[in-house]
Amino acid sequence: MRFVLLIGLVAVTAGCAGRVSARFETHIRPHAEKISMCYLQALQRDPAAAGEIEVVVTVAGDGKVIAADLVKNTFADDQVGRCVAGVLQAVSFPASHRNETVTFSYPVVFTQEVPESVRKP
Repeated sequence: MRFVLLIGLVAVTAGCAGRVSARFETHIRPHAEKISMCYLQALQRDPAAAGEIEVVVTVAGDGKVIAADLVKNTFADDQVGRCVAGVLQAVSFPASHRNETVTFSYPVVFTQEVPESVRKP
């Protein structure tokens, strides 16, 4: 999964480093802008900020998130990871057919890149 949010001349990219089940990806995708905003806040503190986070999400059988725990963080502090975990905590997932609790890992790589359309030749 890859989110790109254009801010001025810089595209803020959050790319999922791992494979998240399509069942969950579909419900996370509408929150891409909120996830990108977590990174934009880090860029305000440090314009060169970049890193990886991983959040382990546990979803109850009724589709409500029980936990969203930051398990990997390469940023200088855990603010981006906590912010993304908060966004994921608020996502509503579909109920499980068997009312089972499901846990999945959500790894994200945050980088800055200049869009092809504005790069100098």
